[in-house]
Amino acid sequence: MSTNSNKIIIDALIEKKERLLADIKTIDETLKSLDSNSVKSEVAPVKNISKTEYNSKWSYSKKFVFLLKENNRFLHFREAGNMINSLENTGLTDAELASKLSSGTQTLKTSNTIVKHQVGTNQKNCFWGRPNWLNEDGSIKKEHLYNSDYLSTKISTGSELFDDM
Repeated sequence: MSTNSNKIIIDALIEKKERLLADIKTIDETLKSLDSNSVKSEVAPVKNISKTEYNSKWSYSKKFVFLLKENNRFLHFREAGNMINSLENTGLTDAELASKLSSGTQTLKTSNTIVKHQVGTNQKNCFWGRPNWLNEDGSIKKEHLYNSDYLSTKISTGSELFDDM
């Protein structure tokens, strides 16, 4: 395919993605207005980030802080990697970007500029956000909740694997 054909396809896919995200937002708002007590959105809101606000030349820590500010919620590094890949052509997988973000944000972690919230015992279920997004008991404030799509399930390696054999 030619570069021009690729650009047309990419533009069409981005446009479709924006429409789908708008549909999800409308569905969430409708569900919330119908019964805010019994309906809980399973997917945290996704912010459409303008490419004009984002700079691919930023450091990984600056990119991550930008994404935190834009989304106003805890993020998993894989999710942030996915967002970065949607904003620029990194040539890296989301997992590779997650690794780079993890090491690139070390200063932010040690200075307590960002804090980790781990869900359960699985080390892969770590989400990062601002300290003031946590309640006093260490739980995440509702308005800053992470996207549960990025939770991993740990495969057991214990003896229970042999229980039905």
